[in-house]
Amino acid sequence: MEEHLISKPNPNFARDHLANERTFLSWIRTAIALMGFGFVVVKFAVFLRQISAGLGGNSIPLPKTYSAEIGLVMIIFGGITAFLGYVSFEKTKRAINANHYQTNSSLLIIITVFIVLASAVMTYFLVPSLGI
Repeated sequence: MEEHLISKPNPNFARDHLANERTFLSWIRTAIALMGFGFVVVKFAVFLRQISAGLGGNSIPLPKTYSAEIGLVMIIFGGITAFLGYVSFEKTKRAINANHYQTNSSLLIIITVFIVLASAVMTYFLVPSLGI
């Protein structure tokens, strides 16, 4: 006797989709935080230039800070994070609808590597200014 495989409806269908939406919103919050922090870092660079100009330009030599560049990279990466979060949301939605979801940690690895690298770069540029 041959059994036919019939796809059974997922009893957790709505719950799975709602969890997927919450995960997507978490990625959006992460992206907004990265962009917001990047904006603050860029504005700090502008503030330093204004202070230097207000004090007569070169009266107090300021070391080259890469605040503007670091902040801009964080803003761009925040936008990329939002895009990748949406791509992950859509992929997960299709997998839930097809009833064959498998976890994928590639987005988590990318974000983690970026945050660790950003931390290392900021530490590298901040330590000399602390006199350590």
